[in-house]
Amino acid sequence: MFDKKDLDDKGELPAPFNVEKHNFNPHQVRGDFEYDKNGLPVIKKDSKGNFVDKRGSRVSSRGYRMDSDSNGNIIDNNDRKKFDKNQTTQDGDLPKLFNYNGRRFDIVDTIGQFDKDSKGNIIPLTDQNGNLIDNLGRRVNSRGYLIDEFGNVIDKDGRQLFEN
Repeated sequence: MFDKKDLDDKGELPAPFNVEKHNFNPHQVRGDFEYDKNGLPVIKKDSKGNFVDKRGSRVSSRGYRMDSDSNGNIIDNNDRKKFDKNQTTQDGDLPKLFNYNGRRFDIVDTIGQFDKDSKGNIIPLTDQNGNLIDNLGRRVNSRGYLIDEFGNVIDKDGRQLFEN
């Protein structure tokens, strides 16, 4: 896609591509799970001892879809590599991210719980007022992020992370 001469001295992609390279929807890199009473995904192991979701797809111990060749890379629903193993924590989790104000947050604290279709896409529900909700009845936007009544992205404790 880019010639080697177009890369910077660290081998990074040129702007604006380097800024957008990790723009992703966390639902597309998470496995498909049932959830326990504490809201945690039920992650099982297959006969080989690998962590898997309810469809048998390989995941990390933290629930992220992993490539099947045991490289430990995080992949999306289309089996495209989204994060290299070197960018994850030792247990296969994504490091804490930053919002625009520099506040750290865990991406899984901002997403709703959903059933997924056969392609791995979330299936939001609708409340009596026509608002999108997750399986726990929390308001979400069309991408599956938790939101407040103004459409601001919030975490599971109701703290605003991003303005609408």
